[in-house]
Amino acid sequence: MNTLILSRKNGRTRFLQSSSLNALLRSNRPRSNSRLRGMTLVEVMVAASIAMLVGAAVMSMTLSVGRIHFDSTAKLLINKDVRSFTNELSYSTRSARDFRIYASASDLTERDSGLAGDVLVLLWAQPESIADATMGTAQEYFYEKVIVFARIIEDEDANIGPVMLYERDYALPSGTSSGTPASQNTIAGLTAAVMANKDGLTDVRKVIELTRGLADERLFFHSRLGDSITINGELYHGNDARRVTNTFNFTVAPRG
Repeated sequence: MNTLILSRKNGRTRFLQSSSLNALLRSNRPRSNSRLRGMTLVEVMVAASIAMLVGAAVMSMTLSVGRIHFDSTAKLLINKDVRSFTNELSYSTRSARDFRIYASASDLTERDSGLAGDVLVLLWAQPESIADATMGTAQEYFYEKVIVFARIIEDEDANIGPVMLYERDYALPSGTSSGTPASQNTIAGLTAAVMANKDGLTDVRKVIELTRGLADERLFFHSRLGDSITINGELYHGNDARRVTNTFNFTVAPRG
């Protein structure tokens, strides 16, 4: 039996049936504790462990991708250096008249056949008279150009350093210049003056960032026949934390 019950709300009076009243009372009851309970300690620990594993995996993947990108970039730079160095040496050596190899930039002791050094000197010279030279007449030669490739060791323990190129042109004899006669200038003396560049007339540039010599810990090897130069080294790119390396080996010979 439905009973009408008087209800007053917002200043208004209304009548509710008992069934509607029961439904209203049930909807206003507090929810059971089983529906409101939080996560247990075990559940929190499991969730945290899963989150840590996922984070570690993401971080590991990110670092791996970063290393791959770093190594790829360094290898590209190494290949670029090898091509540039090979082309520079091949072009310069092909037209040079003569060459010398010295121990190091600070020790210009000549390295004979079968020995290696860190300084390669390429020389261009012209006779005083080309016609007389053709006839085989002995005469004075004058230096026209000197190019020096020198490995400058910056880290003695690791035996690595950049390769620098020093290039200087000399005026041949003319009405305004007496030239640079070979008989009055030693090659070692010319090399020292070109590298010192006190007058600022030498063109200086870096051709390799970092390299280590592999020919008896030197870069340039004077062939046993004495007519060619073998360049044997290891290139470095990167930073102190991570370095990428690659070796190179090629031979050049003056044809001038």
